[in-house]
Amino acid sequence: MFMNLKCLFTVALVTVAGALAAAPVTPELFVFDNGVGRGQWTPEQQAATIKELGYAGISYNYTSPEDLVAWQIGILLPSR
Repeated sequence: MFMNLKCLFTVALVTVAGALAAAPVTPELFVFDNGVGRGQWTPEQQAATIKELGYAGISYNYTSPEDLVAWQIGILLPSR
């Protein structure tokens, strides 16, 4: 009985581990605005750099509506 339970547990563990290993891991990482030229770069320059480096977006401690739109356009639109 104990051996059957042990085998069942092992099979379940291997099945779950295989499923987890097969699932693609794509963490959504965000860069802080002070890492991409806060106050020195335009929002368009920040968005291009963030996208080139593979970040999913930007986190900031301030914004103006114009900057927010520029970041969203630069990050979300496909590269030309």
